[in-house]
Amino acid sequence: MNRKEYEERIAKLEKELKELKEAEITNDEFPQYDEIYWFTDTDGDVVRSYWSDDTDDNYRKDFLRIFKTEEECYRYSEIKETFMEESKEFEPDWSDHKQMKYFPYYNNCTKHLEVDCVNTHQGSTLYFKSSEVLEELIARFGEEDIKKYYFGIEG
Repeated sequence: MNRKEYEERIAKLEKELKELKEAEITNDEFPQYDEIYWFTDTDGDVVRSYWSDDTDDNYRKDFLRIFKTEEECYRYSEIKETFMEESKEFEPDWSDHKQMKYFPYYNNCTKHLEVDCVNTHQGSTLYFKSSEVLEELIARFGEEDIKKYYFGIEG
């Protein structure tokens, strides 16, 4: 890089830095103090709370799922309950290596939901009797909602 290119690059970076320093920054982190959020309690009820950054709030954020709207929380609850109910219809027999145990997963490479199966080792928490059951659930709720509410993946 010659001197002229070097000075042009410095000028460009200084201009960019000045623009960044002057930019207005908004705090859009969720949740903010005293902001309403929604979660499902241990009984499966949808509950509203106000963020106060206390132990309970942080437990819910870290170990449960919290939502900005009641509708999102109900959708999450509906998908979670339906998947759990469907998986109860199937009892995996881990001693039977011929029995296939199906489960959904998110493929980070393709950015899509996929269905896979195992017969000898347990890795998922919910298993289903067939890929058709999972494909029906995906069709019923939609891939984007399952990614968002079942796996916690947005976008």
